[in-house]
Amino acid sequence: MGSLLSPLKKYITSQIEHRYHVMELILEVVFMDKKPNRLINEKSPYLLQHAYNPIDWYTWSVEAFEQAKKEDKPIFLSIGYGVCHWCHVH
Repeated sequence: MGSLLSPLKKYITSQIEHRYHVMELILEVVFMDKKPNRLINEKSPYLLQHAYNPIDWYTWSVEAFEQAKKEDKPIFLSIGYGVCHWCHVH
Protein backbone atom coordinates (compact mmCIF):
# COMPACT_ATOMS: atom_id res chain seq x y z
CA MET A 1 0.00 0.00 0.00
CA GLY A 2 2.87 2.37 0.78
CA SER A 3 4.17 2.11 -2.77
CA LEU A 4 0.81 3.36 -4.09
CA LEU A 5 0.62 6.28 -1.68
CA SER A 6 3.94 7.82 -2.67
CA PRO A 7 2.97 8.62 -6.32
CA LEU A 8 -0.50 9.70 -5.19
CA LYS A 9 0.99 12.00 -2.55
CA LYS A 10 3.36 13.50 -5.15
CA TYR A 11 0.46 14.05 -7.56
CA ILE A 12 -1.77 15.68 -4.94
CA THR A 13 1.10 17.86 -3.73
CA SER A 14 1.88 18.99 -7.29
CA GLN A 15 -1.78 19.84 -7.89
CA ILE A 16 -1.97 21.88 -4.69
CA GLU A 17 1.26 23.70 -5.57
CA HIS A 18 -0.02 24.40 -9.12
CA ARG A 19 -3.33 25.78 -7.84
CA TYR A 20 -1.50 27.89 -5.26
CA HIS A 21 0.73 29.30 -8.00
CA VAL A 22 -2.30 30.07 -10.19
CA MET A 23 -3.98 31.88 -7.28
CA GLU A 24 -0.80 33.90 -6.69
CA LEU A 25 -0.83 34.93 -10.35
CA ILE A 26 -4.49 35.90 -10.22
CA LEU A 27 -3.94 38.03 -7.11
CA GLU A 28 -0.89 39.64 -8.67
CA VAL A 29 -2.87 40.55 -11.79
CA VAL A 30 -5.83 41.89 -9.84
CA PHE A 31 -3.76 44.05 -7.55
CA MET A 32 -0.95 45.04 -9.91
CA ASP A 33 -3.18 45.98 -12.88
CA LYS A 34 -1.00 44.09 -15.37
CA LYS A 35 -2.03 43.74 -18.99
CA PRO A 36 -2.04 40.27 -20.58
CA ASN A 37 0.21 39.29 -23.46
CA ARG A 38 -0.81 37.11 -26.42
CA LEU A 39 -0.64 33.91 -24.30
CA ILE A 40 -3.91 34.89 -22.61
CA ASN A 41 -5.71 33.20 -25.53
CA GLU A 42 -4.03 29.81 -25.05
CA LYS A 43 -5.50 26.73 -23.38
CA SER A 44 -2.30 25.28 -21.93
CA PRO A 45 -1.97 25.83 -18.16
CA TYR A 46 1.79 26.29 -18.63
CA LEU A 47 1.32 29.02 -21.24
CA LEU A 48 -1.47 30.68 -19.28
CA GLN A 49 0.75 31.06 -16.22
CA HIS A 50 2.92 33.34 -18.37
CA ALA A 51 0.05 35.39 -19.82
CA TYR A 52 0.77 38.35 -17.56
CA ASN A 53 4.55 38.37 -17.87
CA PRO A 54 6.14 41.56 -19.18
CA ILE A 55 7.51 39.57 -22.14
CA ASP A 56 5.28 39.39 -25.21
CA TRP A 57 5.76 35.66 -25.79
CA TYR A 58 4.71 33.88 -28.98
CA THR A 59 3.66 30.26 -29.17
CA TRP A 60 5.44 27.94 -31.61
CA SER A 61 3.95 29.27 -34.85
CA VAL A 62 4.61 30.66 -38.29
CA GLU A 63 3.78 34.11 -36.90
CA ALA A 64 6.59 33.80 -34.35
CA PHE A 65 9.17 32.94 -37.01
CA GLU A 66 7.95 35.65 -39.36
CA GLN A 67 8.17 38.26 -36.58
CA ALA A 68 11.66 37.11 -35.58
CA LYS A 69 12.81 37.32 -39.18
CA LYS A 70 11.20 40.74 -39.67
CA GLU A 71 12.90 42.10 -36.52
CA ASP A 72 16.13 40.18 -37.17
CA LYS A 73 15.93 38.59 -33.70
CA PRO A 74 16.85 35.09 -32.56
CA ILE A 75 14.23 32.62 -31.35
CA PHE A 76 14.25 32.07 -27.58
CA LEU A 77 12.70 28.66 -27.05
CA SER A 78 11.20 27.74 -23.68
CA ILE A 79 10.82 24.01 -23.15
CA GLY A 80 8.54 24.32 -20.15
CA TYR A 81 10.67 25.46 -17.25
CA GLY A 82 8.27 27.25 -14.89
CA VAL A 83 10.75 29.67 -13.29
CA CYS A 84 11.92 31.48 -16.39
CA HIS A 85 14.29 34.37 -15.62
CA TRP A 86 12.92 36.55 -18.42
CA CYS A 87 9.40 36.41 -17.01
CA HIS A 88 10.58 37.98 -13.79
CA VAL A 89 12.71 40.80 -15.18
CA HIS A 90 10.86 44.10 -14.82
